[in-house]
Amino acid sequence: YSARTEGTIFRTSGLPSSPNTQYFTYASGTPGRISHIKVSPYGGTSGTVFIGTETGRLFKMTNALSGTPTFTNLTGSLTTGTGRTISCIEIGGSEDTLLLTYSNYGISNSVLYSTNGGTSWTLNTHWYGGGGKPYVHADLHRVLYVSGTTCFLGHDGGVSRTTNGGSIWT
Repeated sequence: YSARTEGTIFRTSGLPSSPNTQYFTYASGTPGRISHIKVSPYGGTSGTVFIGTETGRLFKMTNALSGTPTFTNLTGSLTTGTGRTISCIEIGGSEDTLLLTYSNYGISNSVLYSTNGGTSWTLNTHWYGGGGKPYVHADLHRVLYVSGTTCFLGHDGGVSRTTNGGSIWT
């Protein structure tokens, strides 16, 4: 999977002998360019892909391995707009457990957590420690789930770790 144009993702299969590229439109209008693509390890034989954009929008592509995938806009309560680049989407023990990171200064909600597949989100960290949330550097680049409650965040300030689902980061 790769970004193509705004609102379009493409999939190449059959490498290296018989490459086949298919293009799919995931959103109309101006959803922003793709900033992160995450293939779910739980998509089974039909495949699931999560798509984040530079404007903070989140989409779920189901039946991703078929010629006619379905796209669901999961943006819902996420704050969108210029500078709200989704830098990483990570999946925990199922597609219901999602961690989403924004990468930009001045965005108060830099790490968000969902336990219902993106229907609703909980603020997990704050870029300067405001709102009673733990401080984690604003430029987030990589998320790694180790287990259901243990997670590492790679960012410009180093690496942060939680072992309790995100209420305490070190």
